[in-house]
Amino acid sequence: MQLPADTSATEESLNNLLAQLEEMDDLPSPPDIVTRIIELLRDPESDIKELMDTLAKDPALVAKILKTANSAMYARRREVTNLAQALLTLGQAAAMTLALSFSLVSSLRKQEGGGIDLVRYWQRSLLTAIGAREIGAALGAENIEELFLGGLLQDIGLQVLDKLMPDQYRDLENGHIHAVLTRHEIEVLGVDHAWIGAWLLERWELPDIICQAVRCSHEPEGAELEDDVAQFVNTVSVASRFSEILLNDPGEAGIAALGVMMQDKLGLDEQATLEVLQKVELRIPDIESQFGMDIMDVEIAADILDRARKLLTDVSLNARREISALQQEIDTLGNKAQTLEQENFTDRLTGLKNRDYMEKQLSEWVIRARKLGFPLSLAFMDLDGFKAVNDTYSHSAGDEILRSTARLLTAQIRENDALARFGGDEFVLLLGGETAENARIVCDRILKAFNTTRHEVNGNEVELFISIGLATFDADSDFSGTELIEAADEALKYAKQHGKAQVVEYASLH
Repeated sequence: MQLPADTSATEESLNNLLAQLEEMDDLPSPPDIVTRIIELLRDPESDIKELMDTLAKDPALVAKILKTANSAMYARRREVTNLAQALLTLGQAAAMTLALSFSLVSSLRKQEGGGIDLVRYWQRSLLTAIGAREIGAALGAENIEELFLGGLLQDIGLQVLDKLMPDQYRDLENGHIHAVLTRHEIEVLGVDHAWIGAWLLERWELPDIICQAVRCSHEPEGAELEDDVAQFVNTVSVASRFSEILLNDPGEAGIAALGVMMQDKLGLDEQATLEVLQKVELRIPDIESQFGMDIMDVEIAADILDRARKLLTDVSLNARREISALQQEIDTLGNKAQTLEQENFTDRLTGLKNRDYMEKQLSEWVIRARKLGFPLSLAFMDLDGFKAVNDTYSHSAGDEILRSTARLLTAQIRENDALARFGGDEFVLLLGGETAENARIVCDRILKAFNTTRHEVNGNEVELFISIGLATFDADSDFSGTELIEAADEALKYAKQHGKAQVVEYASLH
């Protein structure tokens, strides 16, 4: 493989990296049926009977292909009831590519994550795939299923590097932001996961156009490509940025950047961009059903589309360029201030966020909850018997208990949940967009973890339990962040006064 243009790595260091990857026992590999489909895809003399015989060996895969052939993307007056009809509806090349997509996702989803957020990974991959397909359709591309596959696999290198260096992702601040993640990879390895992903797909002998799209998905500008390949690569690259914008709840700047990018990179005007957004919104439920995964909340997608419709029709291209440029300037200043802000918002003893951070997050989430119409849950937690640890063993032992508590809590929550040490042995967990039922599941999991964990203090095993007060306010409730904390605190006090080591919901007290 050629060296990437934006690397400081030497050929020797990259060869050493690839040698390490070659020796990995758990390097992602395609199942037998994928290998066979790739062989058929590469063989110009393969026929539809060979494809049917191959697919028939996997009934679950056949069911997904039938479901796709009957979906809105391939709307027909008559229902497709067998594989032969499905292949005629889809076309042989499209059917093979879709079969690859389904089989690879089924296989790769079995991979366990080390440091990356796998839920976020698959949301982004599927949203990029949908975006690439619909952008390709807007451009009149004939290979839209290949674009779907290219979008689906453009982050596959993450799964490879996550096996190699999980701690690099696990401890990365703001690692859910793609630009932060790729910048860190280049700093550590000299290359990013796009380059590694292309290397892996070349090993699998996938079509070269897919490998090129994955390799250039972050920086297509410096690549020397034929015109037809260049459009394919640019489409996947724009779709990758498109999904990142949508998943990060874009404001005007994000939508403006999307409009400018679609215009400059692909020549799609405002109306075409809106149509792509609308089709992506319509396709999400179908793709979620076909792949058995949640991608994006339909209400959030609808809200983004409404905002995009207003901005892209009411604001000129030059104005959008100014908005986008201003956001880039703000981002640059934000990066410079990020280290200082992290220090101000970090609890030095546990490494968690502190009370100031939680109060800021809560204020922002209350506004967001009201605007988008979703609930907000908050858990107020307090250790049971912590004072006795300090009195019996020393304050340094108590500090170690607090650090182990922070690790235990972090292991039970999702990356997007906000956890902070509020003070002393009090901890607060903010669950944005979660109903009382879902928040209760998280709290019960935390309670169980404490009930089954023994802490070591000065060579002695110490039992330590936790009491939790949980409050949930609906979006139509007139509440403030302070009131939500006070409600959870009231429920916590009740839990402490009536037996401890339990979860009490504020709603059950009123």
